[in-house]
Amino acid sequence: MKIILEIFYVFLRLGCTSFGGPIAHLAYFHDEFVLRRGWISGQAFQDHVSLCQFLPGPTSSQVGMLIGFSRGRYIGALVAWLGFTLPSAAILLIISYFAFNNSIYLSEPLFHGLKIAALAIVAQAILTTARQFCPDPARLLLALLACTFTLFISFNFLSILILFGSGLYGYFFLNKATDDGEVRVTPRASRKIGLISIVLFFSLLTISFFIAGNQSSSLQFAASFYRTGSLVFGGGHVVLPLLQAELVTRGLISQINFLNGYALAQAVPGPLFTISAYLGGTKSLPIGIISLFAIFIPSFLLIFGIMPFWIQLKNNQRLKNSLLGINAAVVGLLLAVFMNPVLPSTIFSWIDFLIACSAFLALWRFRWPTWLVLFVCAAVYQLQNVNLV
Repeated sequence: MKIILEIFYVFLRLGCTSFGGPIAHLAYFHDEFVLRRGWISGQAFQDHVSLCQFLPGPTSSQVGMLIGFSRGRYIGALVAWLGFTLPSAAILLIISYFAFNNSIYLSEPLFHGLKIAALAIVAQAILTTARQFCPDPARLLLALLACTFTLFISFNFLSILILFGSGLYGYFFLNKATDDGEVRVTPRASRKIGLISIVLFFSLLTISFFIAGNQSSSLQFAASFYRTGSLVFGGGHVVLPLLQAELVTRGLISQINFLNGYALAQAVPGPLFTISAYLGGTKSLPIGIISLFAIFIPSFLLIFGIMPFWIQLKNNQRLKNSLLGINAAVVGLLLAVFMNPVLPSTIFSWIDFLIACSAFLALWRFRWPTWLVLFVCAAVYQLQNVNLV
């Protein structure tokens, strides 16, 4: 019990202080668990990251689950996720609940400043992922095609079809993946639990496609967030296009609530996937909680399911090539959502454009932390509104 409480405390502290997205989170984890506490070796940490980058889902949260697992088995993985997720999820749930019950007032200038900052953060994410996932003409073309299809074709599950098709293209035609070296340290996991987890993962994913609009709101949100958590390759900001397709396109939430939720999710520490708590919370507090668990359940099932078989999967060249195609496509999906609806719903004047460019330069060129950019943009618009009044 002492070890479990220690895992929870350490991850809770990180959940309260870890700003900056998945790349920054991994740096915090390395400093805390490899350098400071020595819970795992540097090689084990790299193996964790390699496994989680192979899987769909929130990379940093999944690495945290593996660290918790290596320290306290299955309960350790659960409390590691809970500690890291709880602070941001609680904040977003509270804001959504009180804001949409008219108990608190969140000013439009404040929201607009956060959305300007979020625009810059998404632009930085697109460039970062493009450099990583589209380094050659074939994958760049794949990203551009994914972007074009998303912008000009609209029907349910288009993003899923694009990811599936891109994976097939990578499987048969891409051959750029390289061997990352032998996996020397991987948490020991039960093969029986692994098989059960894989079967449960695909069963729930299949069921989610049969939940239609005549079902209850709770079931629709649970299905949408479960599908999103199952199919977000690249983690972090890549959740944006899939949630846009699942929630806004299907009319479950409004576009303005979606963009406000994304802006607020950037302003809190911890995993970006806690945006699910806010978006679900715009309907009701129980739906917010259901949405939060639904988007993370696939991560648990995949981690526990793949761990026992990771060495064999890691050495499968075809699967790695398929992942190259999927990762290229998610860059295009993210670019499409940036172009519509993020850009036209955020930039309304030359002032907006100049502040957004300044925020981007602060992030990209001067390496400002995301929380500082968010604070400055929100303060600028809030003070501007006060002066006008």
